[in-house]
Amino acid sequence: MQRVLDGDREAFGALMARYRDRLGRYALRMLGNRADAEDALQETFIRAYRSLGSCNDPERFGPWVYGILVNRCRTLGAKRARRARVQVADDGLLARTATPGDAANDQALRDAIERALARVSPTLREAFLLRHVEDL
Repeated sequence: MQRVLDGDREAFGALMARYRDRLGRYALRMLGNRADAEDALQETFIRAYRSLGSCNDPERFGPWVYGILVNRCRTLGAKRARRARVQVADDGLLARTATPGDAANDQALRDAIERALARVSPTLREAFLLRHVEDL
């Protein structure tokens, strides 16, 4: 971080590379749409770069940048909710029992979890993902 603050733009690229995948997964799960997730991620990195000096503890860059992403996801999610409401159909996958190690069942379970996350409020989804997926 200090190198970035000293004007080394390449060092910020290294920070982006370190956090891009994790932040991208979180944004995709929160927003449910790859294009929206990419927008949120790009805006997050731009905002982080512009306000890097306000990150008081360089050792906590990860949680700090997650905070920016969380806010971007909230904003984009609220805009999208105002535009249209999405109905998620329940096809009974939650009631099925998956056998561990079975790729088809594992994918079905992941899909069911994604649909369940899409049905809960953004606040609960955010809390669940940050705690149980990102270990924050």
